Amino acid sequence: FQDRAFHRGMAQQDLAVLAATIELVIRADAGQQLRSAYRVLGLDAYTSISSDKALDVVTVYASCYRSGIHLSSVPSEQWWQEVMEQDVGMDLSYVRSQAKDWIKAGPHPALESYSFAQLHAILPLIAEAHRQWVHGTFSKAKDRLLTFEGSNSGRVRLTDFYLSYSEKGWTGFRERKEFLQQLGVLDESDALQPRVVISNYLQNPKNCEGPWGY
Repeated sequence: FQDRAFHRGMAQQDLAVLAATIELVIRADAGQQLRSAYRVLGLDAYTSISSDKALDVVTVYASCYRSGIHLSSVPSEQWWQEVMEQDVGMDLSYVRSQAKDWIKAGPHPALESYSFAQLHAILPLIAEAHRQWVHGTFSKAKDRLLTFEGSNSGRVRLTDFYLSYSEKGWTGFRERKEFLQQLGVLDESDALQPRVVISNYLQNPKNCEGPWGY
């Protein structure tokens, strides 16, 4: 493959095979994530589940997809809920309402029970919705961050970052300091006045198109 790609060049047929391979990898990984959502909720992916449980599965899957958390690393439902609400600051009730819409818009709406394959068919809708959400969220966050004092330096004070939630009602900037450290978006060269690096914050994995490794 490397010889063709970097030396001899690739024909249309080679590109078609490569594209198909990538699509298969994405589909397989999405299936693995969905199975992990079942596991987090203590459900069996090989048996049909009620519509309410299906809604729970889609909510878990979508929230982790959106926040950039790989479901295979989630140990329990309680851990998932705490991280989503406290660390990430995600409104799970809103994600759940979206999950209802995705199920209705999918190829198998309004069923009393759902198989794994039927829920898997909904995943492309979640991916497309997330791409649109990422674009809108990225643009809004960038515009707001650039209104902070000192933003022309590419950094904003962490205190201002948090005050925007209480003073301006901006709900996007409330991740815990420890979480921001894990993301690598904090400049702590001045320990008394840590600052958020705007470019790192906007391009961190939480704002990317999902937790996948490719």
